[in-house]
Amino acid sequence: MKNKLEEVFIKIENHEYSEAINKLLNDVKAKTDGDSITEDWIIFPGAQRQACEIIDELSSFLRGL
Repeated sequence: MKNKLEEVFIKIENHEYSEAINKLLNDVKAKTDGDSITEDWIIFPGAQRQACEIIDELSSFLRGL
């Protein structure tokens, strides 16, 4: 997860906002959302909910840039 988030931050630093959003939603959120399709990195429902909220907020913010 740390590596994926570092990739997101690099994309943000390089003003590659669409790529950062895609990585957040497809690589990070997919592994934290509690969906049984992929094995999640976060297994506690409350933490999953918080992580998804943060990812959604950051994605919305980046869309506005």
